[in-house]
Amino acid sequence: MNIRESEVQENQIIQQVHLNAFGEPEGTIVSKLAVELLQDETAKPIFSFVAEENNKIVGNVIFSHVKINSKNLNSFILAPLAVTKKFQRKGIGKSLILHGLSFLRNNNANLVFVLGDPKYYSRFGFEAAIPYNLNPPYKIPDPEAWMVINLSSNSISSYQGIVECGTSLNSEEYW
Repeated sequence: MNIRESEVQENQIIQQVHLNAFGEPEGTIVSKLAVELLQDETAKPIFSFVAEENNKIVGNVIFSHVKINSKNLNSFILAPLAVTKKFQRKGIGKSLILHGLSFLRNNNANLVFVLGDPKYYSRFGFEAAIPYNLNPPYKIPDPEAWMVINLSSNSISSYQGIVECGTSLNSEEYW
């Protein structure tokens, strides 16, 4: 498996990866988000990584810039993450996440947020964000699913407020 940054001309392939991974109807929503996010000027910088098997893209993860209380704190949100059905449960999602977190850590990112399964994301060091007063843009059904990982040497308690995503992700349907 090879992991690398995606290229603009691969956006349609990335859309298909997300559609395949989630199926209908969720795949339509998530795949649309992925493409919109990759083109969203308000979410920059954006880091998109793809996983390849036999020169075919089988996975994708996107990290887009977020602000906290309108402050630029070099922080990101992991969304979305997808691996095609045929390649799921083979460690590709894990590899994409670890690659992205390492890249962001090496580029002095402070925090990375995710809205996802606490059992899955806690394996990477993510923990509940709300107890740190790091709140999602919208009310979510499961507050434990709103998670954060601190990549900096600063205390996580030095960051507080409401996370603000790029325009394409800033829609209640995604929360």
